[in-house]
Amino acid sequence: MVAIGRPPMAPGSGGGPAWLAAVGIALFAQASEALTLSAAGAAAALGEPPLGPRSSTAASAAAALRGGPRAGLLRVKLRRARGRARPASSLRRPKALLQLSAATSSESASQSLPGQGEEHLFGSIFVGVPRQEFLVAFDTASGNLILPSRLCQSSPCLSHRTYDGALSGTAKDIGRIDEMDRPFNAEEPRETVRLNVGSGKVVGQLKSDRLCLGEEDNLCAQTGFIEATEMSEEPFGFLPYDGILGLGMPGGSLDKHFNFLGNLAEAGVMELDRYAVWLALPGDGEDSEITFGALDDARVASDNVIWQKVVRPETGVWQLPLSDVVVDGQDQKICEDAPCWAAFDTGTTVIGGPRAIIEPLVLRLEISKDCSNYRSLPMIGFVLGDHVFNLEPADYVKTTSAGCFHQFAVVDLPPPRGPLLLLGEPFLRRFYTVFDRPTLKIGLSVARHKAGQAQEKELAAKFITKRQAPAPADD
Repeated sequence: MVAIGRPPMAPGSGGGPAWLAAVGIALFAQASEALTLSAAGAAAALGEPPLGPRSSTAASAAAALRGGPRAGLLRVKLRRARGRARPASSLRRPKALLQLSAATSSESASQSLPGQGEEHLFGSIFVGVPRQEFLVAFDTASGNLILPSRLCQSSPCLSHRTYDGALSGTAKDIGRIDEMDRPFNAEEPRETVRLNVGSGKVVGQLKSDRLCLGEEDNLCAQTGFIEATEMSEEPFGFLPYDGILGLGMPGGSLDKHFNFLGNLAEAGVMELDRYAVWLALPGDGEDSEITFGALDDARVASDNVIWQKVVRPETGVWQLPLSDVVVDGQDQKICEDAPCWAAFDTGTTVIGGPRAIIEPLVLRLEISKDCSNYRSLPMIGFVLGDHVFNLEPADYVKTTSAGCFHQFAVVDLPPPRGPLLLLGEPFLRRFYTVFDRPTLKIGLSVARHKAGQAQEKELAAKFITKRQAPAPADD
């Protein structure tokens, strides 16, 4: 349950709270009330993802996606650009967009160097009528939309596009989150939301407006969001986009009305209530993308997609149980003393995880900054279900003119949400990832890239292997 701390009632407030204090949403915020699966949804979750009421087969939806525009299907391109360069003092700060509290490990975990901005992925959304366009990070590990308000005077707001509700004929003010159906009364105190975002914070008011994906308003739903009236310099002042759109489950949203995917599902506008993430490699010659309404089998290099059931959906985070991490074929036995979970997070630029996992892993790898041992570095595997999903050095080491830098960071999240491994961009570039909402399942396959297409079957067998009997780790 999300902690919504409400201060004592102010004199003359008429019994209503003046603001929402310390919402504490960050990466793993949960809704104030857990949403219960319908009987049909719970039953469907026991088997493979269903075909959906608006499509005869999932294959037909995927084929239609390749064939051009069609109602209920959309391909959203993600651009990559560098943000403003951070000062050297901030380079060790967390690499995940939304975190409760975190700290990074060694300097080599930094994905950017002094004087350079970090690279970010983002795309366009459209809000209101007439529509206002914003650039946002599509974050699979959070459940709210955050946009800077025209009323915000913080420097990050002034350097980005800001939302103006007065210009929209579909905008609605929300006075209190527990009274959203009640008409807004401007004379009553209005609740304020405070969110921890990465190493910074957001303060804002609650709003509702028409939110659309696609240049032609392909997928739209009235959705609640946070209209930020204050944004901290870190991280927002260094980002090349305006806001964050959460694609997590309802448990990660302030309320179900704030969950965009849930609103699209209720509106029945997607061919299938699922989306899939494909992150491009530099040699692909095209942008990364998220497909809504279907998976694109042209992005699948494996013989099939491996489906696994989401655990702890009440957290709002798409996650699976993690059995272990394998290095060079040897189990590291990291989850013997306590259960582990792995989240699939487009808002994290690295592989993040508890100190007890990340620091021994980095020491075990012994990556030389001068790249002298790069060619001898081992494969790293994440044991999910009865399969091991492997990364090679090119996936978890960033090579630059300044040397080799590992792509791991310490992110310590306390129970009950942690410990949690964040499988960010290094993992998502290697594996095409499908998020199926009706069944609460995640589908994984080796992603198809231009490099290596001739040896596709060999590569697929290399990166996804069946779980064998555990091998002991070195003493």
